[in-house]
Amino acid sequence: MISLDDLDQAMRDPARRVPAIRRLGGGSLAVVANGDPWRVSGRASAIYALRRPTGRILALRVPLDDDPAVLARLGDRYHALATDPALASLRAAGGPLPGEIRWLADAITLPTAGFRSVAHPLLAMEFVPGGTLVQAVATAVAAGSGEATAALIPPLVRSLVGFERARFGHGDLRPDNILLRRPDDLAFADLDRAAWPGSPGLPPGADPPARDRLPALLLLTELLALAWQPALRPAGSAADGRLLFGSDDLANPEHS
Repeated sequence: MISLDDLDQAMRDPARRVPAIRRLGGGSLAVVANGDPWRVSGRASAIYALRRPTGRILALRVPLDDDPAVLARLGDRYHALATDPALASLRAAGGPLPGEIRWLADAITLPTAGFRSVAHPLLAMEFVPGGTLVQAVATAVAAGSGEATAALIPPLVRSLVGFERARFGHGDLRPDNILLRRPDDLAFADLDRAAWPGSPGLPPGADPPARDRLPALLLLTELLALAWQPALRPAGSAADGRLLFGSDDLANPEHS
């Protein structure tokens, strides 16, 4: 696995150690108050922000896995996500796929043992500033606004219908992977497991949307319940990335 400290160190010296920035047209990395690079990280990736000379911002998503086979599969998948004509409707402006997807193979120079260095890839994509569905629901619940939660349901349904029509499966459909451009305009992040007809590595006869249908049903049920009664949301649920149901609810529904 890639060390977050090594990544941050590289991002502090982007001119020498992040050649991807030149290939993306230049720009400057977002920083926090002490001058360190702005970063958010999850289980599988770290995300930085690049402000381009045009003023637009790109998210730079760096996979933490350093297995060459895994990275090659990710590169194939994201290249296909960016170019496959079958996904044109999902990539269109306001569509559920993030814009400006671009996989760069030799993007960052990281240290290895023996004072050597190795190139590591990153994924550039549209930076979506509106936060996650989890954060939006937490804000609505804190304000006691069922209406604000209810307003999130139509754009979610539109996105899910678009996925079904394209026979597209996200593969990790969780509320913290759903980002808000605006309350009525959603983008779906973390597409490492995405699949669709003709996608790299898809087994014959597979139905990619099938694996999203149960989590989609749960998401819609959670939003409907919280729109009806915001107080149902348990305290602290934002921290673990859920809207209403947790793993205990699904494992023991009779006690939920």
